Formats: sequence, C-alpha cells, structure tokens
Amino acid sequence: MSEPITGISISTGPTGGLNPLRLLMEQRAKLNGQPSEPEQLKKAAQNFESVLINILMNEMQKTVPDSGFLSDATTKQVQGLFWQFLSQEMADNGGIGLAKDLYRDFCQMANIDPDATNATTDILK
Repeated sequence: MSEPITGISISTGPTGGLNPLRLLMEQRAKLNGQPSEPEQLKKAAQNFESVLINILMNEMQKTVPDSGFLSDATTKQVQGLFWQFLSQEMADNGGIGLAKDLYRDFCQMANIDPDATNATTDILK
C-alpha cells in the first residue's frame, strides 16, 4: 500500500484550467521519483513507434532471400534482437515521425497541453 502524500494543498477555488487530480498525480510521481505524465506519454508514443518500425523491419527482412549462410536458430535470435534494438534506437531519435503525432493525440486524450511540456521539444528532434 502506498504512503499518503503530505504537505500538498490544492485549493478548492478556480484552478486556472488545471485538473487538481492531475496535479496530485504529478506531485506523487515527483515524490516517488517517477517520470511525470507527459514524460510517460512521450515514452509510450516512442515505444509504439518502435514496435511499428520493428514490424516494418521484419516484413522487409522477409523480402530478402535466405542464402543459408546464417540460418541457424541462434543467428535468427540474434538478428531479431538486432532489429528490435535498431527499431527502438530509431524511434528514440525521431523515427518516422509517428511518435510526435501519437504524443499530441495522447496529450489531447489526457487533457494536457502538449506545447506546454518539455517532452514536446524532446520528441520533436
């Protein structure tokens, strides 16, 4: 069971368009050392793009005829890991641009202004 949060006060008056529950969640994340919600959304968008790139890479690899030179099970497993890490690296460094659009959509669903977060500038590189 998690510890109660102390020392946090949220006024019952106008919040300037901010969601008090979101503020509480972000404060809890800071106290627990977890990334903020925008950072989590950014990572989710990049992970989704990574999975899509990995699927694309696997399908592209299927179009190359197998020469039989590197066809044992261990080599196939290592190649699979290579494509997985390459896909993640591509997504983390801009990928095909899908993560940026996904991040904006995720922020819209969570009622977060994507332009007001530091994660937006990181994902737009």
